[in-house]
Amino acid sequence: MRYAVISDIHANVWALEAVLQDLAKHGVDAIVQLGDVLYGPLAPQATFECLQAASVPVWHIKGNQDDEILQAMDSPTLSATMAFVLQELSPQAIAWLRALPNTCSPQAELFACHGTPLGNTEYWLEDVSSGQPRLATDQTLLQRLACRTEAVLLCGHSHIPRHVRLNNGQTIINPGSVGLPAYEDALPWPHQMQTFRPDAAYGILEHQAHGVWQWQQYWCAYHHAEAAAQAQSLHRFDWAYALQSGRVLSSV
Repeated sequence: MRYAVISDIHANVWALEAVLQDLAKHGVDAIVQLGDVLYGPLAPQATFECLQAASVPVWHIKGNQDDEILQAMDSPTLSATMAFVLQELSPQAIAWLRALPNTCSPQAELFACHGTPLGNTEYWLEDVSSGQPRLATDQTLLQRLACRTEAVLLCGHSHIPRHVRLNNGQTIINPGSVGLPAYEDALPWPHQMQTFRPDAAYGILEHQAHGVWQWQQYWCAYHHAEAAAQAQSLHRFDWAYALQSGRVLSSV
């Protein structure tokens, strides 16, 4: 079984289309989509429609910003970006988003979540207390495991591709972000996430004979200038710069 693993699309339909075209060359059997799919100042509805037209089955889960879209529907005050997202999305897209689970297990020995098994707002593989991401300690990684016993565990959220083998033999994989290669956040500490390249990230996970799992990371170039222009038209200059460079604007 060959799975394409994608995460953190963030409404970037240009990147998503390029990734779907690229992964089709590799003969995957299914896609695992790890959340944060429709939030962003880009093309939320087109992203939803693109995913619905995928040529192979897709396992979907929600990310923290997917939850924020649903919560914002009852909020009297919205950011300009969230107002744009809600205006863009059809009732069908909202209903689809609402029905997504928080985790999934596409097959035995494979588990997928957005952040950690305990929630979608925490980084699994990173420690960001210094302001820049570094790999968390083995003790922290095991604590965040939360008694999951699967051989391979998939996560997103940080937008940073990582492939980590734990001391107990389990593997945690983050495929990186399809749609947003850099950002900064204030929680849990002010920090920056940067890939230093504008390309879309994804990976392919293959379950081979005798229980062996093989991971291959991919980077996919696409017309990121179109996505950046859309972000700029909505005055999200931080997104525009990140999409063009893989860096956060404040680090310039």
